Amino acid sequence: MLTKIREKVEFWLEGIAKILLKAKFTPNFLTILGFCLSLMAAYFYAVPRFFWYFWIGGTLLFVSSFCDVLDGVVARISGKNTILGGFLDSLMDLSLIHISEPTRPLYI
Repeated sequence: MLTKIREKVEFWLEGIAKILLKAKFTPNFLTILGFCLSLMAAYFYAVPRFFWYFWIGGTLLFVSSFCDVLDGVVARISGKNTILGGFLDSLMDLSLIHISEPTRPLYI
């Protein structure tokens, strides 16, 4: 059952990735964009001046996560999956974990 769901999701993600490739988006750009959006989301969660800041933070976090998924798909389709890109993606993911949870040990 999960294979059927995965095939459908990959079909949609590959369609979106092809559009992004036509617009000249690179996997590393999507990784850095997702990281920046996550930082913005963290700000809106940390400084909730108004109630709707939570909605903005949630939306930014959703778009950031979507960029994190799409960077791998774009890299796979374009053939630009490199060791540096994989390292950058992992580094950004770990950085976000440590920004959002500063008490977590650095080795996780």
